[in-house]
Amino acid sequence: MTLTAGQLAMRREGVTSTDIAAICGLNPYRTPLAVYLDKIGRPLEVKESDAMYWGNALEDDVIQRFRETHPQWEVWGANDTHQNHERPWMLATPDGHVEDGSDVPPPLEVKVVISFEQVRRWGKVTKAPEEYVIQCHWEAGVLNADKTYLAPLLGTYHGLEYREFTIRRDEALLRKLIEIGERFLIHNVGERIPPPPSGFIVDFAALRALHPDVDRDIRQATAEEAVLLDELAVAEDWAKERDKLKQRAMAAIGDAYGIESEDHKAIWYASGESRTFRLLRKGESP
Repeated sequence: MTLTAGQLAMRREGVTSTDIAAICGLNPYRTPLAVYLDKIGRPLEVKESDAMYWGNALEDDVIQRFRETHPQWEVWGANDTHQNHERPWMLATPDGHVEDGSDVPPPLEVKVVISFEQVRRWGKVTKAPEEYVIQCHWEAGVLNADKTYLAPLLGTYHGLEYREFTIRRDEALLRKLIEIGERFLIHNVGERIPPPPSGFIVDFAALRALHPDVDRDIRQATAEEAVLLDELAVAEDWAKERDKLKQRAMAAIGDAYGIESEDHKAIWYASGESRTFRLLRKGESP
């Protein structure tokens, strides 16, 4: 789906169905910090991957398959961004709509999943991955529909596999999502308070984008930051937890050169057009 410049500007003012799962920390490819940067007008540069290309290229074909599977319904593709009447900041751009006799035509969400890592998450179960369930709930909430249809096309070892899910609206879950989305807009975006890094690799780029400049100051670490540096010093190199601790240290340094505690010094210095992070023992030279 290709969005217009107007739609992109509109989406930056609210929370979309693709934003909400990321804000909840359920999307490994898009994090709360990445969404935050987008909302304040400093989006990360995203190069189109094969998965993104085929997702757009095959979208109409998946909608057609859904249409053929349900000849008794009227199904049409869409590219309009909708606002909730009561909460205009709630936004959704569904891939289609389904005239199935419901009071409000439910939205149709299409997914083309070709990477092994993503296909594996769908497995052989009858439930969709959690982030897509969240996205479907948000779309139903924006449109005041009672459900959302989800139609994924999976690229498996045995060829293409088409599936369908009916995600029925859960009011308790939707209320919680609205609370999370509203708090993110008011507290994080409105007050310019970046959410904490997630530990996912994309947040290294997000932190570099958030703090591109470096001054020469090394400040004394707070008690909490000193504990963080101690934890980072003993964390396993391979562990995702180490990345999360490292990102937290980078967020604490911000635009400074580094922070130091009684035992450690963490520096995040300019390196070419980017920045490089190092954790050192107190007194050790970079």
